[in-house]
Amino acid sequence: MEKNGIEVQGAVTSVFKDAPLDFEQITCTLTSNQSCIYGNPAVSNMLTMRVSPDTILVVVTITVNHDTVCAGTQVQFHAIVSIFDTNTVYKWKVMVLTVE
Repeated sequence: MEKNGIEVQGAVTSVFKDAPLDFEQITCTLTSNQSCIYGNPAVSNMLTMRVSPDTILVVVTITVNHDTVCAGTQVQFHAIVSIFDTNTVYKWKVMVLTVE
């Protein structure tokens, strides 16, 4: 593995973990010790990392299909999020308030 054209020490597996900075360039070179190998060493494409300098505010708003319902009536709640990806996990909590 190379980072910005410099070999990364200890990076000798197919997985490389790093906390990249903006515009760092990552490549991988595979060298085989097998005989009769064509294209040895093999050099990967170069990735130039783009890192967002800003933190992203996540906002969730819930809506319900009825504001007032009779006891035992089902309602449907919807969560609307400002950012969604495939790793989004929803956890719903119901709190019962007692009015005296």
